[in-house]
Amino acid sequence: MLILTPDNISKPIIKLAKQLVASPYLIYVDVIPEPSFLINECYENVRIKIQRDGGNIQYGWQIWEWFNVYIEAEFHAVWLSPSNQYVDITPKAAHVTKILFLPDPNRTYNNRSIDNERRPLRQDKLIRDFLRTSKEINRMKMKGEVPNNPNKTFVDQSDYEYWAILHDDLMKMLINNLTENSPCFCGSNKQYKHCHSL
Repeated sequence: MLILTPDNISKPIIKLAKQLVASPYLIYVDVIPEPSFLINECYENVRIKIQRDGGNIQYGWQIWEWFNVYIEAEFHAVWLSPSNQYVDITPKAAHVTKILFLPDPNRTYNNRSIDNERRPLRQDKLIRDFLRTSKEINRMKMKGEVPNNPNKTFVDQSDYEYWAILHDDLMKMLINNLTENSPCFCGSNKQYKHCHSL
């Protein structure tokens, strides 16, 4: 897995947190998934947990990092136990034992997705373009969401495929530690920044 829970709270993470929450308070939260709960269904998972065991829901942002590439804040919800302990009860796709969490007292989930916030960790056109493709893909998904059913979307398939293919090509370059000065993925032998750069 390339994008992980950050090992430490760096200056770029603090800067991002301040852009999201007026008085940010970043904490590491243990991931203790409930066996019957579903991946990526944090809001429903916490709702069921509260019905079963009490406590409250805490909305906020889980922070991810692709080392030396970018950081990302994903809107999320954790369970606040009756003893005021934050616990992430939602299973993860990969083995994650803790998350870096930024509680957000001003936002809630209202059956409409909230886009992730991403910031590059170095100045490189390849990274900026990769993050733009992520934003475009999410924008199309969010625009096509069916009200009250965010898991179902309708998107312009040709437009979506363009951005999805470009996203995959740029990700492959980043996985191979290439930069804007590397040969473009298309095989032209031109530097990426002088070829398919957006």
